[in-house]
Amino acid sequence: MINDFYLQVVARPEQTALSIDGCSLTYFGLWQQAVASTRYLKQHGVQQGQIIGLHLAKSNQLVVMQLACWLAGAAFMPLPIDWPIKRKQQALDYSQAVGIITEMNISDLTDNINQWLTVNIISEYSRVDDCEIFKHNSHHNRSCVNKKLKNNYYPESQPTDLAYVIFTSGSSGEPKGVLVTFAGLPTVINQQIRFTRLKPGERCLWLHHPGFDASIADIWVALLAGATLIADNHLQSANLLQFIAVNKINYVDLPAALLPMLEINLAPDCLHTVLVGGEVCDLMALCRWGKLKRLVVSYGPTEATICSSMYLVTGYETVANWIGQPLNHLQYWVVDNQLQPVLSGEPGELIITGPGVAAGYLNGNTNNIRFVQFQGQVGYRTGDRVRQVDQNYQFLGRLDRQFKLHGKLICPEEIEQALLHHTEVKEAYIFKFKQQLIAAIAPELDSQLLQTRLLKSLPCWMKPQQWLCLPKLPRNQHQKISQAQLIHDYEQRNFVASTCPVLTLIRQVLQQTAIDFEDDLKAWSPSSIQWLALLMGLKQLGMEITYEQLFAFKSIKEIVKRFETYKDNNRCYLSESSNSLSSEKLNQALLQYPPLISLTKNTRHNAVLLTGATGLLGAELLELLSQHERTIYCLVRGAKTRLYQHCQKWGVTVNWDQVVVLAGDIRQSYLNLSESEWKMLADQVSDIYHCAADTNLLKNNQQLQATNVTGSYHVLQLAASGQKKRFHYASTLSLVVDSSWQYRRVDENNSLDSGQFYGGYTQSKWQAEQLIRRLISANIFRFGLLTGVVGKGRLPTKDWFNSRLLLKPDFSQIPANACVDFTPVNYAAKLMLGISQQTDVGTFHICNPNPVLASDLALIINAPKSKSVNNTCWSFEKSTNPLRLFKMTNTHIESNIAAHYAQILNLPFPVVDNNYLQLYLEFLWQH
Repeated sequence: MINDFYLQVVARPEQTALSIDGCSLTYFGLWQQAVASTRYLKQHGVQQGQIIGLHLAKSNQLVVMQLACWLAGAAFMPLPIDWPIKRKQQALDYSQAVGIITEMNISDLTDNINQWLTVNIISEYSRVDDCEIFKHNSHHNRSCVNKKLKNNYYPESQPTDLAYVIFTSGSSGEPKGVLVTFAGLPTVINQQIRFTRLKPGERCLWLHHPGFDASIADIWVALLAGATLIADNHLQSANLLQFIAVNKINYVDLPAALLPMLEINLAPDCLHTVLVGGEVCDLMALCRWGKLKRLVVSYGPTEATICSSMYLVTGYETVANWIGQPLNHLQYWVVDNQLQPVLSGEPGELIITGPGVAAGYLNGNTNNIRFVQFQGQVGYRTGDRVRQVDQNYQFLGRLDRQFKLHGKLICPEEIEQALLHHTEVKEAYIFKFKQQLIAAIAPELDSQLLQTRLLKSLPCWMKPQQWLCLPKLPRNQHQKISQAQLIHDYEQRNFVASTCPVLTLIRQVLQQTAIDFEDDLKAWSPSSIQWLALLMGLKQLGMEITYEQLFAFKSIKEIVKRFETYKDNNRCYLSESSNSLSSEKLNQALLQYPPLISLTKNTRHNAVLLTGATGLLGAELLELLSQHERTIYCLVRGAKTRLYQHCQKWGVTVNWDQVVVLAGDIRQSYLNLSESEWKMLADQVSDIYHCAADTNLLKNNQQLQATNVTGSYHVLQLAASGQKKRFHYASTLSLVVDSSWQYRRVDENNSLDSGQFYGGYTQSKWQAEQLIRRLISANIFRFGLLTGVVGKGRLPTKDWFNSRLLLKPDFSQIPANACVDFTPVNYAAKLMLGISQQTDVGTFHICNPNPVLASDLALIINAPKSKSVNNTCWSFEKSTNPLRLFKMTNTHIESNIAAHYAQILNLPFPVVDNNYLQLYLEFLWQH
């Protein structure tokens, strides 16, 4: 490790190594300051294997002192300045550290410990005679530099030498100090450099808190690669991409929770690699970023030296929980509860072996049972449930109560023990709910007082954000505290409805239902990620605002007032005659739909709700669904007999014993159902297939709003009620074909959140899709031209495409290479149902991978046996013509994700050749 850095110093002494808060330090300057600091430490008795506490903020000095500890043969221990005094004292006591390096007065910390070396950098180093530490001039004569370097030789650390001690949350109720050696550290750093393709002279961003081991990787990945490390302690997440652009950052390691908050379209070209870790990332964000940047997912517990595996994102993933393959020096083992290896593909606990496994915990911490003898070597039991799929591994969750919150490890037992130290607290339970840390206590006490006490012993990121105070905590039949009941109680106690979209947004982002109009947003202490989520949410509501402007408001009432003014000044009404509308104008119409507050409970029943069952696709889905042992609720507008008649018309066979037909209307509140029917659906349904839509191409956007947009919102309200539900939406590829996207390659991860859209149908379906994306996690199926099935019932003759074919038009004006999609509806329904049973979230293009050429259609229609050709000409419509739906087009639509699932499900696309077209047209003309 030391030698690797030394080689970088020799190679590029005058290059900037660090630039933190505007203060720069060259590679040679960093080395010289570390050498001088090492000399000072050794003069004061620091010896091999001892531990030095670094009570320093993110700074050049922190990096210098890390290196100085290593040069002195010592290990460093981060003591973040924002930790409470009690936790720092715990760390110093447990580690038996021999010294503290600091930049501030810490008499309140050192009064209670017997450290013989307390070094205040500013006051102590100014008295060192043989060097001027931290006053280095970056300009040197090259020969002078080389001469000084030759006189500064330090032996390389041994694999068994301690590199650092770092504290993490402990399930025993006490923090645990992890002992990390040099056995795996250089290997981890060098493999991460290779995986991220970092080059000398490039620029890296140091984003992680110095109290976490990810910051050690931030520092030494940059320095051992010969890059420049940039940091700014005042950087806000809202300005992150701008900072990256201005500072020409090439590589950054981000918390996974932050990636979905960043707009990939604003990512500068200079940024070529992003690494995310800490927890499972959002799938859509993963795919969007993975297509445009080199995106790497890292996984690894602190006990395996920062990182134990990495996964390169392709952008075509269908799940987000990949953790990749173990690094070269480590081995992964998936075992059962008897520590016996399981078969490949089966889930089990992950054990890590190899040189990177830590030496254990400080002072024989009871968690040392995690370190076991396995396969003749020391292995670390991660407590993570994983499975191997081919050469990669998937993370499936935890086997205990431990969890990650915004990338930070939390053992709830530690917070519970801290609460139970207060004699008045009889019961305590900590859990995560919707990215918030909730504390449930009994009996009912002053939570503000308890919060103040907790902050004296726990870091701020372990502070509960919500409190649930009860006379007694609920227990299950096994007399264990019931988390499910606590979540239910919390929801019931805290739910307060709001009709104001801005207030609703703020409550949802901060998960603080008690927030009201008079409150100052800053008083609720939003995290940087929450500030960014608020800015993005306000933007989706149509309000452009900067972080500085939002921060300056004194109350939420002021934000709402600004929002109303902004909305009035920018109000755009959708013209009845408008064939082309921009995404900005269409978004304005969505402001009337407030965000949903989900009160869903764990899924217990598995009924299905199907809308649009009287349509071509809905009827096919009904036939397939009725073959399973599930109750299917069909929402039908008008008489229930309509459904039977339509099924007979389309030639579908339904097992009616599984079907319950409900008379309702998605255009009406509560779907025009009775209160008991609504509650029944809320509590019984686990999957919603929303296929209902008004497909009339002659209607404008306003005329289609009630069914296609408001109707979808009403169905979404049901999805947010009762038990948890999966939502599957039938969208359309006209969003691509009938928009400004028509001349581009469009893949399934493209949310089409900007552009021009032509025709009322396309516009209303775009609005519905955007509404769904904002309010709920869903499967969105964009269908091509769905055609009937030859020999099964009747073909749809009222749709625009078939109605034109009935006229046997002249194709003379159509370019020979123009294409049209033919997707048999029975195949489309099978693939939709199959995919929906495989995944909960994603967008899928279901269309013919080999569209039909216009020239082939012309040959068949003009064939002698097709009778005479009608004089009607089929023209190549203009882009703004609202009747362009599924026109003959040259648009390239990618469907790789859907094709991947089709292969898994063994559902090859049916052959649509000239024989098929001949049969189709003959069947159409005869009926």
